[in-house]
Amino acid sequence: LGVEYKTIKKRRSRDYMKQPLWLYMMKKLLVLDYRLWWGKQKIKRAKKQNPTFAENAKLRESYFNDFSSTMFHTTDFAPKDRTSLEQMALEFDGFLVGSDQLWRTDSIEHGFTTMEWVPDDKLKVAYSTSMGVTKVPCWQRKKARRFMNRFHHIALREQSACDIVKDLTGREVPVVLDPTLLLTAEEWLSIQQ
Repeated sequence: LGVEYKTIKKRRSRDYMKQPLWLYMMKKLLVLDYRLWWGKQKIKRAKKQNPTFAENAKLRESYFNDFSSTMFHTTDFAPKDRTSLEQMALEFDGFLVGSDQLWRTDSIEHGFTTMEWVPDDKLKVAYSTSMGVTKVPCWQRKKARRFMNRFHHIALREQSACDIVKDLTGREVPVVLDPTLLLTAEEWLSIQQ
């Protein structure tokens, strides 16, 4: 990246919520946010039914863990709760978030990828973040507006997300490429193992 950085290790995102877990779960049910859970259940069943699939999944996870341990510069530990996460935030000058569907409806609720825990005076940038929805539920609009307005720079990976930001905040934000598409074939080959 050209700068000194750390990727913050984390536990489950819901470990960092301010609101009670039961309220979070109720809101997930209201937006019918069961697809991710259902997908994980399908993968578990497929692993039980197909040993080759299970072995390949285990191998894939092993390769990813090897890659991430050598290529990602991470913090020494994962903060255990919201208070320790907020304390860790004081050690950094700025924060960058970006990936597929990090601003989904459940992310808005738990606040980890929306940088709710980062002090106002710290730089917050969203690059190629995705929402995975075409509209924000009515009860999340105020919370979404608040977190989006705290970001100094936002660039998203789909037009529908840019339209949501414009609707909620009045800000025009650009559509950008997935970061994986910013590397050349040669750059990818140099890190391939």
